[in-house]
Amino acid sequence: MIRSLSLNTFKNIKSTRNFSIKSIINEQYKVCWNENHDPRQCKGYFINENYQLISPFHDIPLKANSEANTFNMVVEIPRFTNLKLEVNKDGFLNPIQPDIKKGKYRVVKPFFPYSGYLWNYGYLPQTWESPFEIHPVLKVKGDNDPIDVCEIGTKLAKVGDVKQVKLLGGLAMLDEGELDWKVFAIDIKDPLAKTLNDIKDIETHLPDLIPHTINWFKNYKKADGKPENQFAFDSEPQSKEKILDVVNETHGYWKKLLNSNDPSMETKISKNFSSDLSVAFKENEDFYNAHKILQGDPYLTQLMNTLNINSNNLELKPKSDELQLHYNK
Repeated sequence: MIRSLSLNTFKNIKSTRNFSIKSIINEQYKVCWNENHDPRQCKGYFINENYQLISPFHDIPLKANSEANTFNMVVEIPRFTNLKLEVNKDGFLNPIQPDIKKGKYRVVKPFFPYSGYLWNYGYLPQTWESPFEIHPVLKVKGDNDPIDVCEIGTKLAKVGDVKQVKLLGGLAMLDEGELDWKVFAIDIKDPLAKTLNDIKDIETHLPDLIPHTINWFKNYKKADGKPENQFAFDSEPQSKEKILDVVNETHGYWKKLLNSNDPSMETKISKNFSSDLSVAFKENEDFYNAHKILQGDPYLTQLMNTLNINSNNLELKPKSDELQLHYNK
């Protein structure tokens, strides 16, 4: 029987010593953070409305409302902050955690006139800029990440917020020779949401936003000695219709990633996603490998113990055309 946790269980989780549950704007999803003394080990795991651990990369649907053409966006970095947090594509259940290079946090250094990110920054789940696909015009590959989103509303988000947004347009950034789309979006609950419907509306009502966005992305890595980023299409913002096509295309790449039998893609999947139980495991040994990884993560193991979930009773059950992780008791 699928275990459904009670509200009392949720309260117990909230009061545990090593984990805290943070309610977020979209009540369907909550984030559980391990409160480690070493913040480099901090991880945020996602729980859905049924209190089941999920992957924020694979299990949160791309579309929030298909009829209204609104999308789910997962916030990694709130506006005006500069610590680089991101979903861990390689990690078990893809937690959000600090990005660390050579033992140090990745922090965006202030540069005039900016101090931190200009928007609530995150990504669209169930999208993937494939490094196996070459753009027909730009002749470059994708950057192996979900589609990045710059949410430009008036409210300051929190790490792990799942916002329902409408897409407005975007920019095609070239980061070290890879295509890295930056999509403008706005929270549907924001006061500006009724006014902003396309890229032209941003140019009309927020005329400085796009030029500053281009300048920020071009220069934010230069303080670390890296080259200036470039933008395709002469830095021209792309329309909402164009971005919707890009999002649909990358959603297709994500589906292909999970279902491909191509040996070269299987190698890539094994490297980046084999530890994620939301991926459709094809052989038992993959499932056992996931258990092994689970046992090697004391924070996730402790969380599962708090939830009274036994890792030996994990099973995968289909939900629509994807697979979702469930727990039996």
